[in-house]
Amino acid sequence: MGFLTRDSLPLNTGEKIRWQRPASYSLARALIGGTLYVTSSLLVFVPGKLATRHKDESRLRIPLGDIAVVGVLARTLTPYNGGMRRRVEFQMHDGQAYRFMIADPDQAVSELQVLLRPSASS
Repeated sequence: MGFLTRDSLPLNTGEKIRWQRPASYSLARALIGGTLYVTSSLLVFVPGKLATRHKDESRLRIPLGDIAVVGVLARTLTPYNGGMRRRVEFQMHDGQAYRFMIADPDQAVSELQVLLRPSASS
């Protein structure tokens, strides 16, 4: 799924990787393999080396403060963007949503909810 990353993750001074998993980013009409990271300040998706189509639209760097809710999205049954499986969904304060296929989405969401609590950031 996301075992080959395009670049090493560039970090700002003092920033640390707190969580990472192989993931596939679910776009409207495509699924892009790569790695999903939570750093001390950002949610970052790095497309895999084999992700040549949609690579520009699949790069994400989202401030953690923009995330309102993280949860598990039920199957939507769309075969071309991962909808046949339950996905992890990040809802932003502005209504935007980002969805990722991650192994064991319930466990991933539990871990992410702990990391994204305001008191957990360090």
